[in-house]
Amino acid sequence: MGKNFKKVFLFILVIALTATIGFSFLSYQTYGVTLTPDGFVPKETRISVGSMVTFRTVTGKYFWPASDPHPTHTVYRDFDPKRALAPADSWSFRFDRVGTWSYHDHLAPSIVGTIIVLDQKKDKNFLWRLFSWFPFIPTTTTHSTSECKAVTSSQEAHQECWKGIFRSIVMGRGVDAGLRFLAQTKDADIAFAPECHVYAHAIGELAYERFSLGTLGRVNGDTGMCNFGYYHGFMQEYVSHNKNLVRAKEYCLRQGRNGVDGYDRRILQCFHGIGHGLVFWYASEGKPVESAIATSAIAACQKIIGDLSFFHECVNGVYGGIAALYFTLHGFTYTMRPDDPFWVCNAQPQHLKKFCYDELVPPLFNLVSFNLPAAGSIIERIDDQTLALVAMEHLGWMPAHHNLIVARNYSQVVSQCRAFPEPFARACLRGIVKSLVNFGNMLEAIPRATRFCHEFFQSTDFFEECQKTIIEQIKYSYTIDQQKEICKRFSDMAPTFCEKP
Repeated sequence: MGKNFKKVFLFILVIALTATIGFSFLSYQTYGVTLTPDGFVPKETRISVGSMVTFRTVTGKYFWPASDPHPTHTVYRDFDPKRALAPADSWSFRFDRVGTWSYHDHLAPSIVGTIIVLDQKKDKNFLWRLFSWFPFIPTTTTHSTSECKAVTSSQEAHQECWKGIFRSIVMGRGVDAGLRFLAQTKDADIAFAPECHVYAHAIGELAYERFSLGTLGRVNGDTGMCNFGYYHGFMQEYVSHNKNLVRAKEYCLRQGRNGVDGYDRRILQCFHGIGHGLVFWYASEGKPVESAIATSAIAACQKIIGDLSFFHECVNGVYGGIAALYFTLHGFTYTMRPDDPFWVCNAQPQHLKKFCYDELVPPLFNLVSFNLPAAGSIIERIDDQTLALVAMEHLGWMPAHHNLIVARNYSQVVSQCRAFPEPFARACLRGIVKSLVNFGNMLEAIPRATRFCHEFFQSTDFFEECQKTIIEQIKYSYTIDQQKEICKRFSDMAPTFCEKP
């Protein structure tokens, strides 16, 4: 027993010394990243703050490594050579900012990589040295949650900070650990809820990265939380990189199970993710116009998907992908036309236009600087009132993304919605109700939405419609098992819904 203990202690001491020496060696090194026909190698590089990275290429083509997003490079402005580099050239950059910095080739923005810059001051902490030096041991995160909450310079920088935390967790400890952390964070901090879908999306993208490395394994966590962002992110990456739609369809059909009212939302939202992936697939092939991307992507949806519900979700995902292009996601930049923001939708087949008008509301809200009356006045001018009402309902949802829930400032946005003429006012109010059902802890969201209906509409003719809207959103946003849990807790709220066999 004593001899074994001595051996273990000696082994730990050797590791500690190696880690200490290794980390000293890690400090202020020059690292190399090479652009190959298969992308940047290594795709992820971990360095200490103050170290230098030299970028080269063996492709024989010009290249331009630069910070995300494309083409503005604004997340880390200095991380940009400001010009294309000749095949024989190299470019070196010293990283003086701690964080997780995603980058791309400006000349081929679908080619991406990551530099993780660690805080050298943590060298004083033995455990941190040990865990960071040995990649097979779960790593700590590059940021703390308090640090990310304090990042207010821009939404991009704020979200990049949080994504750095999720990358460290998912790549170090696995997807389930990332999903658990997401669940804990969203339930503990209501201010986090509006961005929950973004980070579920990021976990899905990281899951694909592990899948491509052969290290994904079985995922047992709650992949349906935060409006199924995990499936959107995973399938977006799978389709845009693998381009195997048959396998993608097979994967989606294995998700969830059938429920009383049809397919489990996991299956449907998985097909939504396929639509996202198709957009980035065709955008990466150089299609310059959004309408051309949409046409090719929808044709692909139609080719492999027979079930109408699956097809509609795939189409919805296509238009959601077009909206993402306006937010410079995935390294692409398209600009929404201020004079005609819905021009893409006008060019779509009539039976699909409602999906397009719905999905393009977020970039419209961004275009008018989050001004709900301004966005509403644009939507009111849509020729087809049925389509305009679809967009107006989504607009009512949007303030929740900008701390409506946190500030509890329901009165202002209710007044803004009521100021629209009917039937636009009701559509906008329905959007508010749906947003309240959708964000935060499920068991807090349902009572919150119910209280909202009672507080603002109990003595009005909108009260019944408000309650029906809650049920409609529960059926859309939650899995079959989650719906059963809601009925168990709140059966008196919706007896006609909860008494179904």
